Amino acid sequence: MDLLTPIREAGLTYRLKALRLEKLGIFTLSDLINYIPFRYEDYTNNVNIRDLKIDQLSVIKGTMLELKNEYTRRHFVLQKGIIQDTTGQVSCVWFNQTYITRVIKPGDTVALVGKLEFSGRTRTFQVKDYEAITDDTQSIHTQGLVPVYSETKGLSSKWLRNRIFDLLKSDLGIEEYLPSDVITTHTLEPLTTAYWKIHFPKEIAQSQKARERLAFNELYLAQLGALKR
Repeated sequence: MDLLTPIREAGLTYRLKALRLEKLGIFTLSDLINYIPFRYEDYTNNVNIRDLKIDQLSVIKGTMLELKNEYTRRHFVLQKGIIQDTTGQVSCVWFNQTYITRVIKPGDTVALVGKLEFSGRTRTFQVKDYEAITDDTQSIHTQGLVPVYSETKGLSSKWLRNRIFDLLKSDLGIEEYLPSDVITTHTLEPLTTAYWKIHFPKEIAQSQKARERLAFNELYLAQLGALKR
C-alpha cells in the first residue's frame, strides 16, 4: 500500500466510508493526507479535577469509576459517570451518545474535554470530547491543538484524524521531490515534517509554516507542468 492506493483498495475501514470520502474529493490515500484541517481546537488547558473552574473549557485525565445510561422523561438519554484523578473526583455527562458506555468501561483511564457546569446544585463536567488512554497511546483528540476537518454526514473529524495519524505513522513512502537547494533557499519544511505539522501542530506557527510548504508544492508542480507543455 502506498500513497497512490485508491481508497476502495485500502482495506475494509476505508471501503466502508468510500462514498463519503469521495464526496469530500478523497479518492486515494494521497488525497487523504492532503485533506487539510480548516481550524484547530485549542485543548491545551490541562487541569486537575480540584482546579476546575465553572464554564471554562478544560481537559481532565483520570480513571472512570462508573458510567451508565440514564433515560429522562423527555426521551433523552444521558450518559452519566464519575471520573477521578489524584486530586478528587467529579460527575461527568454526555448527551444522547449511548455508544459511550460500550467504548468506555469503569476502570479505564480517559481524557475528557469539556466544561464544568451546575446541574441544579451539583457540579457536573459536560463532556465535549473524550479519548481512552493507554500506556502506548498518543493523544490526538484531547490534547494540544486538535485538527478539525470539513465533514459530511457519517464522516467525522475524529474518524479522519485517526486515519491520517495512522497513515503518517506508517511506511507510505512519502518522498521528498524538491531539490535540497530549493528547500534551503526558501526555508521550507521537509515534506514529511510539513504533513505532521499541518495535521498535528504543537503550536499555530508550525501549521502556518507547513501551509507555506504545501502551497509551494502546488506552485512548483504547476510550473513544472507548464514547462512540459
